[in-house]
Amino acid sequence: MENICKALSEEWEELPPYFVTSSATGLGKDEVLDFIESCNNSINA
Repeated sequence: MENICKALSEEWEELPPYFVTSSATGLGKDEVLDFIESCNNSINA
């Protein structure tokens, strides 16, 4: 992840949110769902 972020930082001023996830273990699932909910709430506000 660190190498990817470093490479993206060379082109982008600010990195978008990112999430480390796993479909096998469920890692990051809650974080992704929380982010989606916050996006939906900001649109519906």
